[in-house]
Amino acid sequence: MPRSVKLLKLVYNEKIDNSAKQAEAISGNRISGNETYLMFNKADKKDSSITFNMSDDKTFEFNLKYWPSYVQLDNCQNSGAYDFRPIDNLFEPLPYSHLNKVIYSKGKISEKFILFFSKTNKRTKKEEKKAIVHVTLDQELKVAKFDVDLDTTPGGHLDGYEVVAQFKAHDFDNNATFYTDSNGLEMQKRILNYRSYYDVTEMYYAHQNITANYYPVNSAISLKDSTKKM
Repeated sequence: MPRSVKLLKLVYNEKIDNSAKQAEAISGNRISGNETYLMFNKADKKDSSITFNMSDDKTFEFNLKYWPSYVQLDNCQNSGAYDFRPIDNLFEPLPYSHLNKVIYSKGKISEKFILFFSKTNKRTKKEEKKAIVHVTLDQELKVAKFDVDLDTTPGGHLDGYEVVAQFKAHDFDNNATFYTDSNGLEMQKRILNYRSYYDVTEMYYAHQNITANYYPVNSAISLKDSTKKM
């Protein structure tokens, strides 16, 4: 039986205006769609955090942080591609880069916030730790999307960087419980500093409890506040 091949040709339509006006974001700027919106509240350049408000009165912060990688030549359990392990006795991530500006982009087809991060190396005077974050709204799920474009991590004074996107929800109590997908399948219940098969708080694990609270996430992570039904 003969097989046929079909080709799809994409043609640029000059009549469609996909241009967008861009300006530095100010408090009150919002992107909206499908009965929801995300509003820019403020940018704190001191700690490089950005605060947003959602249409359902939720407030949260976004930031880029990192964990210095654990590397010892005489130890086989170093941090690597499949083994997340920061240096011992560090329980809070460190600021990764500096927030330079937040751009509000609005056009006829789409609208978004663009966050620009970079930091000047005091010794070389070069810009490094660059990152661009595109913030949009998912029209179907009614949630905010953060797409992080991370440039090459700098070398030199560290053996490695475990860069993470950090979100902080205001006025939200999840009772130390959260849920992550399991290989893109069902959601699994997780409890902070808890494993059913060993004691995370024991002396052997106490200086590495951060690794016990990180999980590989393929599609989703969620929090619930039972008192507020959120």
